[in-house]
Formats: sequence, C-alpha cells, structure tokens
Amino acid sequence: MINTSPGFLKNTSEIVLPSEYRRFSATISVLGQTNPKDIKYRFRLLNSESDKQWFTTFPGKELLYANLAAGTYVLQVEAFNISKQRLGERISLKVISEEVFYRTWWFALLLFLSASLTILYLFYQYKTKQELFAKNEIALNEAKTKNTMMLEIHHRIKNNLQIVSGLLGLQMAKSSNRDLREKLQDSQSRIESIAGIHNLLYNSSNQDLISVRENIEKSVAYYKKLFPINAMYHLDVDGSILNIKQATPFALLLNELINNSNKHAFQETEHPEIFIKFEKRDNRYLFVYFDNGSFKKQESQKESMGMKIIEMMNKQLKGDLKIENTSNFKLTLLFPTNE
Repeated sequence: MINTSPGFLKNTSEIVLPSEYRRFSATISVLGQTNPKDIKYRFRLLNSESDKQWFTTFPGKELLYANLAAGTYVLQVEAFNISKQRLGERISLKVISEEVFYRTWWFALLLFLSASLTILYLFYQYKTKQELFAKNEIALNEAKTKNTMMLEIHHRIKNNLQIVSGLLGLQMAKSSNRDLREKLQDSQSRIESIAGIHNLLYNSSNQDLISVRENIEKSVAYYKKLFPINAMYHLDVDGSILNIKQATPFALLLNELINNSNKHAFQETEHPEIFIKFEKRDNRYLFVYFDNGSFKKQESQKESMGMKIIEMMNKQLKGDLKIENTSNFKLTLLFPTNE
C-alpha cells in the first residue's frame, strides 16, 4: 500500500520499490465532495512497453500491482463526476521498480572484470608452471647427465686402479725379494682401498656420499681373504654417511690400521681380535680402533711409513688423533661432520 494519509499522491511524486518486494497498492478517494459515490476514477500504469489504455474504478477500491518487472512506471489517476466532467488535475506518480542486483549493469561489469582477472591469473599461473616445468626438465636432464658422467668417472677410476693393483700383484708374484714383496703388497692394499671407495660410489644412488658401515664391511672382507690369520672382527658402526672428501682418507687410514694389525700384532696371539667402533656424536664423528695383539715398537721404515700415512689422513680429516701404545694398540679419532 502506498500510504493511507489524505493527499499522499498529490504530495508525492515518486516511490521506489526494492527488488525483493516489487508490489504496491493504492486506494483512491476525493475529498470535499457531497456525494462521493457519484464519482468515478480512471487510472493507468505507463511504461515504455505498456499500452495507454485507461481502467475504471470506484471510490474506496484498492489498486494493486504485484510482481512488477524492473523499470520505471508512471501511475496516472483522474476523477470524473456523473456528468463525466474531470474533477481537479490529473495526478501522476512515478514508480521505480529496482532491478535485482545480479541483473544490474554494474554487477555484470563486475562479473566480467572478475572473470577476466580470473582468466588472466589462471593463464599467468599456467605460463609460470610451464616455464617452471621446462626449467625443471632442463635441470633434471642436466642432473641425469652429470650423474651418468660421474658414474662413468668412478667406474673408470676403479678399473684403472684395479689395473694398477693387478700390475703390482704380477710384480709381487715375480719378485723373490721378501721386503719388496711386502712393500708391493702394502701399495696394492692402499690402491684397493681407494678403488673400493670408487666402487661404492659407482654402485650408490648418490655419487657424493659413502656409507661408513658398508665401507668398513668391504675392507674387512678384503683383509680376511688377504691374510690367513683368521682374526675376529667386532664392528660397532652406526648409519653414518661420509662425503667423498672424507671417505677416501678414512678408507686409507683404516687400511693402514688393519694392515698393521694383521702383519705385526698377532704373531703371539692365539685368538686375534680387532674392534672397530664408529658413531656420530653431535657435530663430530668418533672412530675407535684397537686389537688384542702384542704391540712391539719398531723403527723400521715400513712402520714409519704407515704412521705417516695415518697422520696425513688425519690432517685431511681435520681430526683429533690419539694413539695408545701399551700392551695393545688403540687409536681414537674425532673429526668434524662437515654438515
């Protein structure tokens, strides 16, 4: 209903119907007439699409408009007496029926802009992912190429070292000089230690890291075949990993220790045993090696050569080395993890 107060239509030029309530009603009456029943009214609601036909009504009868489409309308009302003479002026009321927000031009524009920005963003994401994928493909191919090259390098180094080891073995077999044979055997074992590192790298999924446990186990297996003493090895090794810069000097150091024990410590030992411990402690590695042999201090060139190699490898590892020469031989080494 528009309003129930007298003269509302005369004093009001416009009403607005919200989009969620597109209806209004009006009751028409004329004030100051002695016989209101003799008065008739005609009305029409105009817009650009409606016709101009008038409709007749009587005093007190309600005009009802419901479900108006969005747009601008003009409600016109005229009053006539029984002689069909118009009473007063024509009254006009502008009626605005608001559009639902999702049908407005600004909403359509906003939707268009949102869709455009979304498409641009998705396209940008697609291009970015394509570029990233291409870069990853290039990096992956480069990594595969590098990995293949490193495998080939380790394989060739191992083969070349084994050739050198084989040549030393042939020379050792032909020599009748015992001292020369021992020196050749020492050199051969050192070369085999380095070759063993490259063999582990060749068979590893990571060409830069070596498992300490696997390295020690392979060294022990090699020396069990090399020496007939049948020493018992006790291993207490965790899952530590060394990089190649640490693995090579450590392998040479371990080689000298096992070689020295088998050659010089067990002549008078009935049940020879070697104890090897390796573990990570905070940011350092702890390596402990000792045997139950009878240690005899010797000043031979062979022994001094082995100790020089041990000291050289300790310097490469930047370690803290401690050797105890009592009735047995014990070596303790602490060196950084380089993490």
